[in-house]
Amino acid sequence: MPDNLHTGYLEHFLSQLIPKEDPLWMHTQTALETLREQPFNEITAAKWGKAHLHTWLSWKKEPGKPFGQAIDAGYLSINASIASSFIAWFSGTFQLS
Repeated sequence: MPDNLHTGYLEHFLSQLIPKEDPLWMHTQTALETLREQPFNEITAAKWGKAHLHTWLSWKKEPGKPFGQAIDAGYLSINASIASSFIAWFSGTFQLS
């Protein structure tokens, strides 16, 4: 995890850059919770974070954007406190030119 505090995939971290009140994000949560209970569900417990973020991105105005482009498009907010912490750590660890 990019914050070096939590376990998970990059998608778990990036999901925290979505505003909590985003209606499409809330719908994604509801839709995937419904899927979880279906006998044809193939998503493993470890992959739920990936499924949530990729589903949400696939339902945006321009679906299929890679993560960097999703940030550039404003889908993911770099103003979230977790992003600020990551940027501060990254900038202090690596020399940026």
